[in-house]
Amino acid sequence: MQNPLPAPTPALAHRLLRPVSQSDRLVGYSLDFRQQTQTIDLLSLTDALVLLRLPHSRLSPGTLASWCEGVLGDQALAAAVRSIGEAPGTPPVQRRALTEIIEVRLLQAMRCASTVRLVSDPENQGDAHGAGEPGVETRARGG
Repeated sequence: MQNPLPAPTPALAHRLLRPVSQSDRLVGYSLDFRQQTQTIDLLSLTDALVLLRLPHSRLSPGTLASWCEGVLGDQALAAAVRSIGEAPGTPPVQRRALTEIIEVRLLQAMRCASTVRLVSDPENQGDAHGAGEPGVETRARGG
């Protein structure tokens, strides 16, 4: 898959990798073994990815896009998710495309976070060097 997403900023990467509050959760659906619908609270982008990997899951691309934009603050991911939802395709095809774009975004966020440490971490107090983002320090791992 070609990556249509620009790299996230350190602050955005941090938001993408952390759970949100219960009040900001996203709700998805899945069928259980009795073919009954189960609601599933999604508190992170990783939770959304796990749900989308289930064969009988339901997560509206429009709802996911709104959540990505409004709660996570990721306009680029929201636009990509919206375009997947607007493209012709069956739910399994859309689910596969959503899974791929979320995997790409999480990998980008993890790469960014591997070189960033939050200044608010007690181990880093008094160690800020400024990285262009308030409260974020850029530092290569292992050093």
